[in-house]
Amino acid sequence: MTKKLPRYGLLIVSLFPLFNIKGVSILIIIFSLLSIIYLINDFQNRWSPDVKSFIFTSIPFSLYLIGMFYTDDIRQGFRALEIGLPLFLFPFLYFIVLGKRFILGNKEKEVLLKSFTISGSVLIFLIISYLCFSGLFYGLFDEEMLQKTTQNMGRDMVRWAIENTPYIGEHPTYFGIISIFVALISVFKISNNQYLYLPSLVIGIIGVFISGSKMSIVTLVLMVFISLFFLIKSIKKRIIIFFGVFIILLVIFESIPMIKVRFTQVMDANFDPPKDLRYSSTNVRIAIYQCSFVNIQKAPVFGNGTRGYLNGMRTHYRKYDTDIFKKNDYFFNSHNQYLSIVLSNGIVGFILFVLWLLVFLKSSVVSKDRLYLSLIVVYVIMFFTENLIERQTGNVLFCFLIILFYKNYIDIFAKRKINNNE
Repeated sequence: MTKKLPRYGLLIVSLFPLFNIKGVSILIIIFSLLSIIYLINDFQNRWSPDVKSFIFTSIPFSLYLIGMFYTDDIRQGFRALEIGLPLFLFPFLYFIVLGKRFILGNKEKEVLLKSFTISGSVLIFLIISYLCFSGLFYGLFDEEMLQKTTQNMGRDMVRWAIENTPYIGEHPTYFGIISIFVALISVFKISNNQYLYLPSLVIGIIGVFISGSKMSIVTLVLMVFISLFFLIKSIKKRIIIFFGVFIILLVIFESIPMIKVRFTQVMDANFDPPKDLRYSSTNVRIAIYQCSFVNIQKAPVFGNGTRGYLNGMRTHYRKYDTDIFKKNDYFFNSHNQYLSIVLSNGIVGFILFVLWLLVFLKSSVVSKDRLYLSLIVVYVIMFFTENLIERQTGNVLFCFLIILFYKNYIDIFAKRKINNNE
């Protein structure tokens, strides 16, 4: 009876797209309790910790802990630990509590992927429904309103509504990432003749585009082209499909003002920092990156400690002749996960972080699991514009899916090794 408890717990966690931050915490607590009950029920036969895998997969949280010893902002440091707790908890449950004797096979992995895809699709559908019933969906096509937002004369009501949808609202960027994962999982399932995933593919793609997240859209397009390249063997079919996808993208870009306006902002920014009331998400990021490099120089080897760079960033933000930083109380993170690691833990921490990612990439290549590889590549790309693992949605998504794939890889690899020895 208790053998299946951790699987039930993971199945519950797979529903997290439909829950807000507090709800996700409850799901994780349920998974933790079920895993502990599983272990205690037959401790002698089930206790089999995989310490090596635990230490490796929890590297980001370890960097947080190390950085706490020399940060000058203890309050923000503890905040980082609180938000980043899933980066410790999931590896601890997977590799210490459940350990080597709890095998996560391909069948169980497929069930969890299906559950996540369904819950992610439902989230997207509910948010689209909310946009339609509230009359805000048409904001995607209101070019006049969108142009005003670029001139700071109004609010992007579509993105605001996505984040403020009752009970299930999510930041547009993270809504976009969930949508990417729903779409990618669907693409690979359809390539295996599982055509029931067609609706989730369509709704996932729609979710990415209505999120308005530029990097999410760019990442989806890149991953679609890469996936099609690997999945389609015929060169002639590749050319035809690539051309077709390209035409569809051009039509979307030209027919949906929200997409057009947001990408036009990038070209209009000219890589200049914001000035006066002329700012967009692009040139605000340019200022943030400038501040980041200035603060990296203060402690390049070991960094400024966990979130210890924020005070230095605030000081530098005040030098810009614009009110955007003042509106946010001079509080912006680095908007780049790699820069955030260097700022907090220096070049040493950055090397460890990159090695952490490389081992995931290596395991996906060795296991020849293209979906696993694709999901990691999404994070590797998105890390360039967002501190994804410093928000609970981002780190829960990473821990649930990426480390889940790694656990599956370890279990299958270990099983094959035992069979070969026999």
